[in-house]
Formats: sequence, C-alpha cells, structure tokens
Amino acid sequence: MRVTIVLCTVVVVGVVIGFLFRFVARWRLFHDRPLKSVEDLHKTLPPEPSVPVGLFRDVLTLVAKCYHLQPGLLRMDDDFEGNLAKLDSWLLGGGAESLAARVARDFHVTLPEQPRIRTVGELICFVNSAQPTERTKGQA
Repeated sequence: MRVTIVLCTVVVVGVVIGFLFRFVARWRLFHDRPLKSVEDLHKTLPPEPSVPVGLFRDVLTLVAKCYHLQPGLLRMDDDFEGNLAKLDSWLLGGGAESLAARVARDFHVTLPEQPRIRTVGELICFVNSAQPTERTKGQA
C-alpha cells in the first residue's frame, strides 16, 4: 500500500514539474513579446510573393496550435530549430511532428526534407507557393 502511494506521489510530482518547466520555457521565450494582430503580422511578410491574408491566418494559427501558443506571439523569423525547438523539447518533439502532419492534412502539402524550412515566414510562403493558382485549379 505504501509503495503504491509513493509511486502515485512521484508520478503526480513529475507531471507537475513537467508542466512547470514547460510554462517557464514558454514564459522565458515570449514574456516580453507583445501580442500582434494577424493583419499586423501579415504586413511583415515581403510583398512578393503575395500571400492572401486568409491563408496567412490559417497557417499561422496552425503553427500556434502545434506549439500551444497564441498566434499573435509568433513572428515571421521564429525559427523551428531555434526558439520554437526550445518549446518543442518540452512537448517531447510533438510540435514539429504535429505541424508537418497537419500541414500535409490541411493544406495538402508535404514539407521538404532538404532544404529545410527554418522559419514561420518560410513555412507560410512555402504553403502559399504550393497552393493551386486560379489558372491551375481548372486543370487539376
């Protein structure tokens, strides 16, 4: 009976510590970053190629969900192998794998192995470039 209580206590404490470390990691990375609107973030993309606001919002929201963040905290230069990887380590790698799977499912796009997509902005532009244009929609 005592062994069961001790094991249960250790598991509960471990889970609480894991959530605490995850919270601290997120706070350290984003505590001084103000929330921005999707429209303000969209303006930070280069003018070419033109990315529709709706697609921008969809991809940005997807990235935010995969990393358990608010979309307004993300920036176009956030690096999947840099600051987002620090969050991902507390998710046990779930953010990157979840993102690749969901991009494939939601946008019908397979992320390339090489060259790797490094930033949120690169991902948005890649998904945009892989979407059918008005000319090619009727040909498919």
